[in-house]
Amino acid sequence: MFPFGREYDGLLVHKLSKMAGQASPRIVVASAVRELAKYVQRQMPKASVENVVDYNAETFPSAIQSDATLAKRLQDAEVLLGDGKTIITCIRAGATPKLKWAHSTWAGVEGIMEAFNFQKPHDDFILTRPGHGFGDLMSEYVIGQIIARERDFEGIRLKQQKREWDKSYDYFRPLFTLSIGILGYGAIGKEVAKKCKAMGMKVWAVNRYQNTTPSPDVDEFRGMDALGEVLRNCDYVCSILPHTPATQDLLSGDVLKQCQEKKSVLINIGRGSVIRDESLIKAVREGWIGGAILDVFNEEPLPADSELWSLPNIVITPHVSGPSLPDQVAKTFVDNLKLYNSGKPMNNVVDWNKGY
Repeated sequence: MFPFGREYDGLLVHKLSKMAGQASPRIVVASAVRELAKYVQRQMPKASVENVVDYNAETFPSAIQSDATLAKRLQDAEVLLGDGKTIITCIRAGATPKLKWAHSTWAGVEGIMEAFNFQKPHDDFILTRPGHGFGDLMSEYVIGQIIARERDFEGIRLKQQKREWDKSYDYFRPLFTLSIGILGYGAIGKEVAKKCKAMGMKVWAVNRYQNTTPSPDVDEFRGMDALGEVLRNCDYVCSILPHTPATQDLLSGDVLKQCQEKKSVLINIGRGSVIRDESLIKAVREGWIGGAILDVFNEEPLPADSELWSLPNIVITPHVSGPSLPDQVAKTFVDNLKLYNSGKPMNNVVDWNKGY
């Protein structure tokens, strides 16, 4: 295992400081995000940026072996901006021997973690992931879904199709009367809390350990050991948890039975592995929860024969709450690139011990 915490931070600063003052590193972009290299180059005109997205995730591994030109382009890369799959492929194939830093375009890095069994591939390798860019998008998704549900926009649309003027839709729960429990108070969770608080909601935030630093966006902080209290007190429970051994099946079994008094609605924009499908289905059928808004699943795409598709009070979206938009991905990368070039600690460095 590798050191983390203060010792790790010191090691990281030491390594980065040795890089400071050197010529701008050679950056290779290997991503399916459209025109990502152009956005990076636009924000850093003097940077050496090379695009290798001529290959998709399926053909990229074989191309590394068969295309000598591609192999050469990767061989000299010090910095790799790529999707999770291309980062895994490059490292496994030994295609990037000079690699010092890889930045993933994906918010979740569990695929990379599992590919290397939660062990750093080599000493000098630093892995970072996006931060606030996804927070803006995913907080919009959360707020949009809550408003749509509380005001029943779908029902109003159906009335419109029938040419019915139904004033009963005057009655709904305003957001300022509602509470939300946010499971996972990282970069994305903080943005969700900020947006929800701006709408007047009471915000509970749950982290691995209870946060003792006050925030104007959070009314109640709790550690994961107080999860039950949050489930019992919140109208909405929003999971933004990553996939780690500690979070897998966290809400499975009868855990959601604690939501039955409030009839909480579960929003999952983190990872599907936080709850088994059968546990979620049972929670809905038993009336423990008022419904669920699901953007992530244990298996993606969600199989056509999954019972989740037809379950009442379930909203299913195809993992679109936080798409990788080129301008935002480029911005988070370039912000880190400036820190990297100056020898300063970067943002959103992945902790290989924690898995995120």
